[in-house]
Amino acid sequence: MPNLDNTHSLRSLFNGRLFRVPDYQRGYSWEESNIRDFLDDLKYLSGDRVHYTGTVVIHGDAQAEDMMDEEGVPLTPTDIVDGQQRLTTAVILLDCLQRALKERGKSGATLSAGIAKSFVKTRDEYGQPIYRLTLNGGTNTFFHANVLTDEPGLQAPTISSETRLRNARQLIEAHVREQVSQRDDDVADRWLRDLHRKVTNRLRFSLYEVDSQAEVGIIFEVMNDRGKPLTELEKVKNYLLYAGASLGVGKNLADQVNEAWSKILTRLMSANLERSQDEDRLLRAHWVTRFEPRPQRWKRIESVKARFDVRRGGSEWKRLIERLSDYITDLEQTSIPFCEANRPSMQGAFVALDATPSQRAEVVEWSSKLARLGMPASMLPLLIAVRLTHPQDVGKYLETLKLCEAFAFRIWRLKQSNSNAGRARLYRKAHELRTGQCSFGNAMSSIKDELAWRCGDHEFNRLFDQRVEDASWYGWRGLKYILYEYEAHLANQRMANPRVTWEELDRKDLGQTIEHILPQTIESIPYWSDRFSKDEHKRYVHDIGNLTLSRFNESLSNRPFPEKKGTQGQERRFISSPFFQENDLVHYEDWTPETIVERRERIIDWAKQRWSIDLSDASDDRDEVDEDDIDDLSEE
Repeated sequence: MPNLDNTHSLRSLFNGRLFRVPDYQRGYSWEESNIRDFLDDLKYLSGDRVHYTGTVVIHGDAQAEDMMDEEGVPLTPTDIVDGQQRLTTAVILLDCLQRALKERGKSGATLSAGIAKSFVKTRDEYGQPIYRLTLNGGTNTFFHANVLTDEPGLQAPTISSETRLRNARQLIEAHVREQVSQRDDDVADRWLRDLHRKVTNRLRFSLYEVDSQAEVGIIFEVMNDRGKPLTELEKVKNYLLYAGASLGVGKNLADQVNEAWSKILTRLMSANLERSQDEDRLLRAHWVTRFEPRPQRWKRIESVKARFDVRRGGSEWKRLIERLSDYITDLEQTSIPFCEANRPSMQGAFVALDATPSQRAEVVEWSSKLARLGMPASMLPLLIAVRLTHPQDVGKYLETLKLCEAFAFRIWRLKQSNSNAGRARLYRKAHELRTGQCSFGNAMSSIKDELAWRCGDHEFNRLFDQRVEDASWYGWRGLKYILYEYEAHLANQRMANPRVTWEELDRKDLGQTIEHILPQTIESIPYWSDRFSKDEHKRYVHDIGNLTLSRFNESLSNRPFPEKKGTQGQERRFISSPFFQENDLVHYEDWTPETIVERRERIIDWAKQRWSIDLSDASDDRDEVDEDDIDDLSEE
């Protein structure tokens, strides 16, 4: 615990400063649990005690001019290097607090105005607003217009950090209103004023003010050793700043780092990939493609430190600086295909491809199919390598997407192999392609060899036959996907698009989206018991020929088949369904074991064609398991 005599209050921090969150910092990331902990700290802060809240690291901008408020008081623009989550939450709380005081009329008006001016928003000498805290990237507009305002605007959150900002305001505002409503007027007034004193004077912060960005990395190297919770991406950034300072090129490298991180974080925010796990996946995918394809050797920040060890610079320090600069540039470029692969429908995706609108739409659709399959981490390095080595070639990227989708379906869904299966070769070929050790054609041929070895055509057909024999379709992880692809096939036959989105299906469980045409319970229903014996019911009820995507399975329930079909104009029946596969059921006169077999064979014949891959030139021979495959199996 720091010496609290040497810490700063929130009022002291804001005195004479305009805080800014630089674009190279992440967006607002506090969840409900963090905010409730913050409010609890204030709740239990009794008497005259103070509460140590954490560290704030700031950096002044020598090129930025002071701004004058309407009273001529200078305010210095200051970047928040660390501590933005706590400061942002405190400002949101103070804004809710000043609104609650203002609502109390004359008794709270003066204090309300003082809080707003000191911590939320003041005005310059020309009457224009000056916000005391400016957030990074596109979130700032939302922050000012929808969070720090009496009446939030109509703009809905578009990225997760904006959603968290909105949720923070709603949670804090509800907390303040609840506390006020539980007290008489005089007691409520005292509670509001006491909360103001707690936030502004009794929360204490350690303050570090650095002269240059290069110093930031040095500070954080010390903090990391003390267990300060940073994400891996933050640790990498701070080590790069530290390395630049240690090599005597702090400012130049710091400028490159900050510009790269600004772009990386902006892209991750735009793609709603702001979790620390997403950042870790980016770092890992980049490392695999560029430096080391064996995943068990990726040790996060320790791998970066070992590869760019400033203690071993010596006479090679110039080369080390070049390698650091190259790493920064390459990581920033990798963030583009990383975000595109994970969020293919985001605005601006795949603009670098030399593609017609229809080709780009096809890339988005096949990328979306991979995402629906779960986008295993094993695929990412290969997709990234193809995009970076052939940035404009739409044909090569489409070929890669289609091969990856078939690989994922056949091996990870139909065969139900662990998601590590095949990772060693996928990673190795991604690395060799990115580093110029193999051609695109060689990489594709090698992936086909892996597919032929793990799930060649004979095994592919056997797995379908086995699933038919076991009647084990319902509950299978690939069921929704195969039925949605079948729906897309039927829609295409009608020169249309599916009328229900994958997202709508994906957020509901099987019981809400999969209809058993022959119901799971048929007792006391003559229509069904006349057509299916107990053994036949058990044999066919979970058969894929008896399953269909549906919005109406609850209303259809155990009804006889003619009632489920419905008549023209009748709602919540097969005839009025938005699913083409349910519409097609209307053409069956009856529903019997023979009908189920006929429909199943039609679906499976289509599926075998849909996921067929030309493996005529592929080799399925492998005398021994690769060392990397053994590592993959050990991680399962």
